[in-house]
Amino acid sequence: MFFSESKLPTYPAVVKLGALSLGADDGEAQIMLINSVKDVAFALNNLINVTKLASGKNIVDPEMQKLKESAKVMVTNVTSLLRTVKNVEDKSQHGTHALECTIESIAQELQTFNNGQLSTNRTTPEELVHVTKQITIARSKVVLGGQ
Repeated sequence: MFFSESKLPTYPAVVKLGALSLGADDGEAQIMLINSVKDVAFALNNLINVTKLASGKNIVDPEMQKLKESAKVMVTNVTSLLRTVKNVEDKSQHGTHALECTIESIAQELQTFNNGQLSTNRTTPEELVHVTKQITIARSKVVLGGQ
């Protein structure tokens, strides 16, 4: 079973480790993640308490309505947490994707420069400037993508 009351005290530590793995530069994502997990924890605590009160009651009892509402809040908070995790993951993958695009761009420029062949001629300064300009542009895109 994934969740048990005996493991409940370890969840905050695991969440903090997960948030710290994002790195010190991404404090906003850490805060979003911790707040989302905190919302889920509060909703779970409420759901447990309401379930205890509703246990054994008739379906039309007001406690059962409270249980239904509490379950809806729990689902909403878990959905929100999953969206937050996805957003943080997408943001962290952005830099990796930019780097992959840069590598591909450099490879294409080199192939264009060499016309698909290894050059036997010496490279002129003008040709070198042309190639380095494209590399500088690609590097700038990586830096912007990593921010």
